[in-house]
Amino acid sequence: MIVQDAIERAQQEVPGIQGAYRITGDRPPIERDPGSPLLAALSKTVEQTTGAPAQVSYFTGYTDTAVIAGTRSNHNCMSYGPGSLALAHKPNEWVPRDDIQRVEAVLTDLLLSLSGLA
Repeated sequence: MIVQDAIERAQQEVPGIQGAYRITGDRPPIERDPGSPLLAALSKTVEQTTGAPAQVSYFTGYTDTAVIAGTRSNHNCMSYGPGSLALAHKPNEWVPRDDIQRVEAVLTDLLLSLSGLA
């Protein structure tokens, strides 16, 4: 385990130091499914709606999306939204109006596409 290995290295390098850790939330990492039909549909809709390719990336935090994916073994769950992660959950957090409008347009177009109404 990464944490246990780090503790053991520190104990070897610094005489007298002791370390321990306790898991307080058993949340498994969630990997995206590159073959996900939802990811393909979202990526296509982002490009069609915004004119720019979707930026598919990883997220180092934990979200409700990951909880749902983990408890339901559903790797088609994903997060998509406005704003910058650099500003998330910090004092004076804010989201540009254009970002909100972009996400609204993409999600509306995605819903219409998936429902066959587009």
